[in-house]
Amino acid sequence: MAGPLPSIPCEHAAVVIKAREVHRQARSVYTDRVPASRRAGGIENLMFTLHIEHTIGDYDQWKRMFDSDPLNRRAAGVAAFRVLRTVADPNAVWIDLDFEARADAEAMKTALERMWAGPAAAMVHGPTARLSENVETITL
Repeated sequence: MAGPLPSIPCEHAAVVIKAREVHRQARSVYTDRVPASRRAGGIENLMFTLHIEHTIGDYDQWKRMFDSDPLNRRAAGVAAFRVLRTVADPNAVWIDLDFEARADAEAMKTALERMWAGPAAAMVHGPTARLSENVETITL
């Protein structure tokens, strides 16, 4: 839990409290997906992250396609994911897919490259995917 609320006008205090609660719940949902064997003392150690960046023309259309899960993320070994949009360009979308096994992450990268060359080619522009090993993640 964060420290005491800063000195702010009363009408804004409820908004700050709600924002903190939403953030805590979101972090809890993410952490709950990490196996207990991989969490200790506030440290989460997911092993591999596939970081994807691309530009899209219509976010709502892209999101429907993403939510339809054409590559079956769970069955492909995705333990958790995050979808981000850049502040400067809301059509620039980044996705982080977390995996416990490197082989699963590499297989997903190959499947994504095939999808980008085929059915998603008209919707996704300039896609890139980079695999990284998670060295340390600490929740403060």
